[in-house]
Amino acid sequence: MTMNSQSNLDAVISAILKLSQGDIAELHRYVQAAKVDFRDVIYWAEQ
Repeated sequence: MTMNSQSNLDAVISAILKLSQGDIAELHRYVQAAKVDFRDVIYWAEQ
């Protein structure tokens, strides 16, 4: 699975916004995590 598909990109962006809850530092943290493995961020948002 790659982040190259539009649906994966949309899912990651939605997950990051949900998890960060408006906190810029958290947003940055989740963006960095998504760069390592975007599936983790999607998983965390679904919990």
